[in-house]
Amino acid sequence: MNDSINKRKENLIKFFKEKSYWIYIALAIILIFGFWVRTRNWWLLQGKWLVDPDAHLFLRYAKYILEHGSLFLNDPLRYYPVGYNTAGETTFLSYFIVYLYKFLHIFIPNLTLTQLDIAYPAIVFVPAMIFFFLLVRRLFNWKIALLSTGFLTVIPQFLFRTMSGVSDKEGLAILFFFMSFYFYVVAWQSVKTRNAVIFGLLAGFGTFLTGLSWGGVQFLFLIIPIFALIELFLNKLDKKNFYVYAAWALSTIILLVTFFPARFTINYFLIGIPTNILTFVLFIAIVDFIIDKKNLFKIKEKFKEGVPIPIISVGVAIIISLFFVILLYGPSFILEQIINVYNSLINPFGTTRWGLTVAESHQPYFIDWLSNFGRLYLISALIGSIILFYEMIKPIKEYKWHATILYIILISGIMLNRYSANLILHGTNFISKLFYFGSIALFIIVAIGFYLNSFYKKKHIFDEILKLDKKYTFMFVWFLFMLLGARSAIRLFFIFAPITAVLFSYLFMEIVDYINKIKYKVLKIISLAIILLVIFSPIAFLFPAVQGKPLLDGMFIQFARSVKNQAKYTGPIFDQQWQGAKEWVDKNTYENDVFVHWWDYGYLVQTGFERASVTDGGNAAGSWNHFVGRHVLLAENETEALEFTKAHEVSYLLIDPSDVGKYPAFASIGSDENYDRYSFIATYTLDRKNSEETRNGSVYLYRGGFPLDEDFVYNNNKFTAGATVIAGILLPIDTAGAIKQPIAVLWNNNQRTDIPLKCVFVNNQKIMFENGLEGCFRIIPNIDGQNMDPVGAGYYMSRRVMNTLFGKLYLFNEASESFKLAYTDEANMPLALYNGRQIGPLRIWKIDYPADFVLDEGKKREYLSFDFPNINVTKP
Repeated sequence: MNDSINKRKENLIKFFKEKSYWIYIALAIILIFGFWVRTRNWWLLQGKWLVDPDAHLFLRYAKYILEHGSLFLNDPLRYYPVGYNTAGETTFLSYFIVYLYKFLHIFIPNLTLTQLDIAYPAIVFVPAMIFFFLLVRRLFNWKIALLSTGFLTVIPQFLFRTMSGVSDKEGLAILFFFMSFYFYVVAWQSVKTRNAVIFGLLAGFGTFLTGLSWGGVQFLFLIIPIFALIELFLNKLDKKNFYVYAAWALSTIILLVTFFPARFTINYFLIGIPTNILTFVLFIAIVDFIIDKKNLFKIKEKFKEGVPIPIISVGVAIIISLFFVILLYGPSFILEQIINVYNSLINPFGTTRWGLTVAESHQPYFIDWLSNFGRLYLISALIGSIILFYEMIKPIKEYKWHATILYIILISGIMLNRYSANLILHGTNFISKLFYFGSIALFIIVAIGFYLNSFYKKKHIFDEILKLDKKYTFMFVWFLFMLLGARSAIRLFFIFAPITAVLFSYLFMEIVDYINKIKYKVLKIISLAIILLVIFSPIAFLFPAVQGKPLLDGMFIQFARSVKNQAKYTGPIFDQQWQGAKEWVDKNTYENDVFVHWWDYGYLVQTGFERASVTDGGNAAGSWNHFVGRHVLLAENETEALEFTKAHEVSYLLIDPSDVGKYPAFASIGSDENYDRYSFIATYTLDRKNSEETRNGSVYLYRGGFPLDEDFVYNNNKFTAGATVIAGILLPIDTAGAIKQPIAVLWNNNQRTDIPLKCVFVNNQKIMFENGLEGCFRIIPNIDGQNMDPVGAGYYMSRRVMNTLFGKLYLFNEASESFKLAYTDEANMPLALYNGRQIGPLRIWKIDYPADFVLDEGKKREYLSFDFPNINVTKP
């Protein structure tokens, strides 16, 4: 008996001494924590609501697929009355959710499709992290892999897209993204060619699934081909690796062209950017295979000593490609492609107002990188990339430091050319562009020149070049394109986060390895203690009172606490206001009714209300965004609005309270090329300390800022738009409480001028005055915690805003014969400033068309056309 117990003890001790078991136990803890964090908001979502607006579209599609077996070809609720061809949409996500639901429903009979849809990002997060861990372990070791996975789990920029309720494409796509990388790395590391090809095909299948799920598949179309091209120049694209790349590229092309022809065609892979890079590198690899491996035409013997074989292969491929491109598309096509590449690097999401007004598509400044990732973490990751590059280039002993400095210039040019909007490096001037393109051009030119010079004059150095480690090369290419991606839009910080986790972990382990080499034991222990405390100190996590203090608030713990709190309080976008509106819509409207609104709410109306809408977040009909902005929200009279709504058979107009803040967006998109209707609604707050008590009453001072949106002349003095700012509003109130004419405090060229304001709106009453600046100041409550000041804030609206349909209906509550207020929740949510945030009612107006209203056929064709109006929307 005792022997049996002792034996079990020994086996248990042996089990826990096995290092591999500890690795998987630690990984399991990380995954459990990550899943737990990403489901912390379940109490807010209640198994019914989603966090992300786009997720509503895929949920609606999933419900239809579950009921009917497949999706309709034309979506009648989108872009009414034309509809939308779903063949071009990434509907794979909806099918995935349906089949995952069918599988899980076997084991959880009470599970609903909506509940599964809400939970899917957190569920898929687990296998995604497993593939990420396996990928990094393949490239480095289990230590870096485990640390990278831990950090990626808690990096705030990676949280949102993998959290419950954010059931959009990225959560699924990142699984296939990591899967593609993992199988490709396993393929090149495989000894047997057969196994390598199999894993190459699996990588292609993963890329195919990524393409079905997400437009970010383009990163795979860039990273893997450029990595393969570099390997070709390093003479490492041997037969096995050629087969690997060919298996990946061909399987990717064949599968996407076969199963997603609406988005991927053969022509797209031939001339589209960046898909043509995949095809062109494949062509180069084939040419190199013929010249180098098969040695056809004996070219290898003829030029072996005179020209590097990879240069010959690339040259032949370029000549043949140029011949067919010019023959099929003409010489101008090449210049067009160069211009497209330039524009994609400078303005990756375009220069139109449609792209520039979407917040998540904004190009970040470097200060945004620092604020989003944290200064210490980001700089550490960058240092990690520099050390990794140094390790890559280390075989070139004589020039490793020169190359490293060149690399530092490269990444500095990419990141720092958009340092801040207030500095000379703001990304749009000549110096910024020179720094950006100059750093890239310098790196490429020096690299090519060094390669050729070494081949001809320094053979020993050329041999050293060929010794570069594949894993470092892969990491270099991965990081470089993620850097370019993150520079292009804030939304791509999500895909930039994984590589930063690897680089940070790499640096950390390099430091630990260096500390372990210290001979003095006490110094070694102190050094390890400091580095571990900086990263992992749990003291602040356990004792919140010491948060933020040095060495007590570990970086990992900071991130973990941040994502835990962020996830817990991330509620539904279909919030209580929308839920209340839904109850009214369900009871008071017909199923065939149509809504018009700003495009942000299209999916909420289609899925939540189950009603058709004119525009939505897909922006497939960009011209309609312009028309809704210009001819509905900014309409200068009701007839103008009715013409557009009649063309689209609209029944209801909906305005969300956030439209007050979005006014500059739809005013920009709805304006002509000279921004004729552009403006914004400025918020002012009451400064009671500097308000005055007079003999006849009081003068309230409201502070804010509004640059004039058009020139204004008063008493023969011209006040220039943009240069003149309304810095304050003075509101006189007599002893009886009657409001007198307000005064606008204008500042121009450091000079103050007080000018009467022609309008004030208070207590649901618009008070007009004869002379002064054509604008209006609306008084709104300012709610701070439990305290409410009924006159504590106000909105300033210029003449342009006052005269719009939006201004009249929403801001001034004007009655209308054609737009009759049908629903409002103003009793619960008045227009106010709440803890510094704008709030207001959600309102719906029933549209009644006059009996004699006739729509001109020409206008109907214009308003139903997807073609943009004849204006220059790229004009700054």
